[in-house]
Amino acid sequence: AAPTARAGPPSPFVLPRGFRWWDDPSGFSVAVPGGWAGGGDARSGRVFMAPGGRSTLRISRWRPGGANPVAALIDEEQQAGLPAYRRIRIEPLPATPGALWEYTFRDPATGPIHALEQVMAFGGQAYLVEWHVPGEQWAANLQRLSVVLDSFRSLRGA
Repeated sequence: AAPTARAGPPSPFVLPRGFRWWDDPSGFSVAVPGGWAGGGDARSGRVFMAPGGRSTLRISRWRPGGANPVAALIDEEQQAGLPAYRRIRIEPLPATPGALWEYTFRDPATGPIHALEQVMAFGGQAYLVEWHVPGEQWAANLQRLSVVLDSFRSLRGA
């Protein structure tokens, strides 16, 4: 599916060069790095992959048990069973009901991965934004991650 052409999210966000808007049928809008291919659907989440496929952005509906997103991320962490896993942080987000989990692990196929998962709530719906990049590319991709997170909006209102 192709993204819907439009001016951007309702807040004053300027789309940086090298990004494109994605309006998802499941109810969110986000700036995605240009050249990243998208796939998936509203039930399994939307996945965007960098050329070469080692870096990924996945956005899905967040439906954890309980109302505490930090506790829900800790539960996920305990069940993940990732090889060579190391937690960097799990913490609440002050600006929005949500939380973030940053960690590293070793993917058996591609090697060291640095990841961030962020739960964000907008318009009565919560979303999980997952960013996975090769460990050696983390610093070089922080600006892209920042654009993705700063641009993410509900299409159903605040």
